[in-house]
Amino acid sequence: MISCKKSSSCCNQPYQFCSDEALSQFLEESGGCLTELSLNNIEKVGNLTARAIASKCSLRLEILDVSFCRGLTNEALGLIVDSCSSLRTLKLFGCTQITDIFLKGHSNSLVKIIGIEGSILEQLGRC
Repeated sequence: MISCKKSSSCCNQPYQFCSDEALSQFLEESGGCLTELSLNNIEKVGNLTARAIASKCSLRLEILDVSFCRGLTNEALGLIVDSCSSLRTLKLFGCTQITDIFLKGHSNSLVKIIGIEGSILEQLGRC
């Protein structure tokens, strides 16, 4: 398990088969120092994980990748984006469940949402 004292980022590989409960518990205990979090393609990411991110990662988290996490709702993402004041990049590739309710309803005007609309290269700033 990654210790926050040694790393400010966390990737999905060791946690790919974790439950929503396990992921939320990890974030409750260790999420406070994360600046970058990738939960890309972890099927079990859901409301518990979203609440843990919103409460424990809210001060430092700058980059969040929840691509292909189809268990997250518009409301859960809204909670994360509105709670994490340092969040600047949110990756949502493959999150076909996300609608304008989230895209137009959150209050964090500084976050750049990547992966929902338009060209991928354009969104990544490579065009």
